[in-house]
Amino acid sequence: EANFMAEIGATVHFVSRELPAGLDTRIQKHAGKLLSISGDALGVTRVRILESPLLGQRAGDVGANSEATEAEAETEAEAEAEIEVNGVFILRPGVAPTSMLPSLETTEGLVKVDARMRTNIEGVFAAGDCTGKPMQIAKAVGEGQTAVFSAVEYLLD
Repeated sequence: EANFMAEIGATVHFVSRELPAGLDTRIQKHAGKLLSISGDALGVTRVRILESPLLGQRAGDVGANSEATEAEAETEAEAEAEIEVNGVFILRPGVAPTSMLPSLETTEGLVKVDARMRTNIEGVFAAGDCTGKPMQIAKAVGEGQTAVFSAVEYLLD
């Protein structure tokens, strides 16, 4: 999601205890955690974070000659920061569809569907971001409507 936002020209600040590999080089990365989100009547204006440059690293990565534990090093390096923003996206871990339905067909992590949003499992339909790009609300709504009509038709047969 962060890479997509960077691709369309948004300034992206990625805040996480563990910074994933593969983040776009245009993304400003902050190892740490979100403390607060502030705003006014028009929306979000800033976030306050607790940055710790060593979060997400293994203890062996702190330094070969360092006697300090990772926890001690993190405490010394922590600093609060405020970032001016126009919006906030909070990501949470998802559940892979195949963990719920092991026989569900996927391609590159996306659920395979036909034009009526049917999957390879009879009576199971999918729509939206789990079926592929573009990750847009209009696409998700249209596919959702198609999936509902297909599901109703399936139930009435």
